[in-house]
Amino acid sequence: MRILYLYPSARFQEEERFRQGLVPENRFYGLIALRRRGHEVDYCDQIHRCSDSMVARVWRRHDLNPSAWRAWRELKGYDVVIVKDMLALTPALVCWFQERNCLFLDCFQQVHQWQLPLQRTVAGLADRLMVFSKYQSELWTRKLDSRRVQMIPFGIDARFFQVKERRGQPDLFMCVGTDKRKDYRLFAEAAARTPLRSVVVTSSRRVADEVRGHGLELLRNVTYPELRTLYGRSIVVVPVLPDTDYPTGLTTLLEALASGALVIAARTPILEEYVSKEDGVLFYEPGDEIDLVERMRYAAACWQHYDPEVGPALVRTRYSSERMDEAIAEVIEAIK
Repeated sequence: MRILYLYPSARFQEEERFRQGLVPENRFYGLIALRRRGHEVDYCDQIHRCSDSMVARVWRRHDLNPSAWRAWRELKGYDVVIVKDMLALTPALVCWFQERNCLFLDCFQQVHQWQLPLQRTVAGLADRLMVFSKYQSELWTRKLDSRRVQMIPFGIDARFFQVKERRGQPDLFMCVGTDKRKDYRLFAEAAARTPLRSVVVTSSRRVADEVRGHGLELLRNVTYPELRTLYGRSIVVVPVLPDTDYPTGLTTLLEALASGALVIAARTPILEEYVSKEDGVLFYEPGDEIDLVERMRYAAACWQHYDPEVGPALVRTRYSSERMDEAIAEVIEAIK
């Protein structure tokens, strides 16, 4: 089977870094695993005339620029196309006209009210929607045939994020991410009232502007090996905005657990679906600064009561990248 990935993190340069041990396998969302199973899998930037500029046009969601359409003639040689953006009308329409299988992965996002008809149109054109939570699956099955919605357990490369030598007492509170659905300002305000040094790891200028002036240290352009080292010395905070349906914070949550870090997370339906307080995660009510401060102070004072082997064992047994890759491959192979 020939498969094309139109997914931002699945790029040729990333695979080379993966071979060097610099990038975790979960960044490829099943792509490498599909190759191991004998499928021919390409990235968009490996196709003739499928340039970065064309990719940019595709990710501009509802842009129907004629030059983007011409580039999609390359799709004729593929059996399956995998897309991320649920407002990407161009690939969905072209696959429908060409009778190609079009699958959307991680297909849930918050949109403006005026974009809802477009999102429903794209979903209606897709052969399968792959989501990362039962909560999302239930929301989609209210609108679509339940057979077209597939729940995929999200997974992390547990071997990559395993910290071989952990420090004793954590000396950092750390928040990681670029997602606008995270409450970075709440983290900044709460961190100012806690005893440990606090850092935000982000590549987003918007996030940097949001937390600047709150006494936090900003770390930009951090590599994955550097991030793993930071996890090994931190108490990780996952501050998600209230009423967020998107699985924001899930990557940071599982990466931190895989490294053995103590995690404080917002109590949202999707995060609670994956972990519980029995897994060693401290939950606070989203948007409640006082509650978050109490959890952060408790974690800083009582970190020694946390077993650093609980998180890695949980990720290896339930949320490994191997389990996620296998589930994605099974969905793709079932639509031959």
